[in-house]
Amino acid sequence: SAGQSLPHGGGKGGSPPFPEHLCSVLINGGRDLAARAVEGHGVGAGVIACRIPHLKDHGVGCMYLSYSMDGKNYTHGNFLPEHEFYEAMRNGSMPTTAQVNPENAKALLEPYLKEGKDILHIAFSSALSGTYNSSRIAAEELMEDYPDRKIIVVDSLGASLGQGLLVYLAQEKKEQGEDMETVAKWAEENRLHMVHLFTVNDLNHLYRGGRISRTTAVVGSMLN
Repeated sequence: SAGQSLPHGGGKGGSPPFPEHLCSVLINGGRDLAARAVEGHGVGAGVIACRIPHLKDHGVGCMYLSYSMDGKNYTHGNFLPEHEFYEAMRNGSMPTTAQVNPENAKALLEPYLKEGKDILHIAFSSALSGTYNSSRIAAEELMEDYPDRKIIVVDSLGASLGQGLLVYLAQEKKEQGEDMETVAKWAEENRLHMVHLFTVNDLNHLYRGGRISRTTAVVGSMLN
C-alpha cells in the first residue's frame, strides 16, 4: 500500500513540484514486503508491512491495515513478528484481514492536508482489497472540506514488492522535481509494466481467500 502527498512550488515547465516530503501510503502491500525490507514500521498483505527504510527516510508515509487471529486483533502497534505470524499459520491459525474504511482513511490523510500538502496515494490493488475504494471515497470527501488541496488516488494494480517498487520510483521522480500530476500519470502508465511472480507451499489459503476455485485447489494439491 500506497499514497503520497504534497504542496506546490515551482517544478519543470512551470508546473508546481512536490513539496519537501512525499506522503506515500502502502496499503495492503503484502506481508512479505516486511520480511524482505526489514527495519522500519510494518506493511502487509492483508497484514500490511510498510518497512522500506528508504521510503520512510524520504518522508513517505504508510496506511496500516489490521488483522485478527485466534480471537486477538493486531494493528500497527502490535503486529506479530513475521516468524511468529507464519508459524501460527503453519500450526493451523487462520488470520482474517480488515480493509481500511473511508472514515479511517480520512483520519490518516487529513493531517497532511492541514499541513498544506497535496496527496498522491498509491494504493494496494483494487482487485485484492477494498482499501483503494475507501481511500478514493475519503479523498473525494476531504477535497470538499479542503478545496485548495488536491488528492490523487492511484490503483497500483499490484502488491508486495511490486507495489513497493512503483512507490519507490514515484518518490524518485518527485525528488527529481516532477509535479504531482506528472508522477501520478507515470504511475498509471507504468503499473502494468511490472510482472509479479510468487510461489506458495500450499493452495489452502488461496482457496480460502477466494483467489482460486475449490477444483483448482484440489487438483493443484494432488499434483503437489
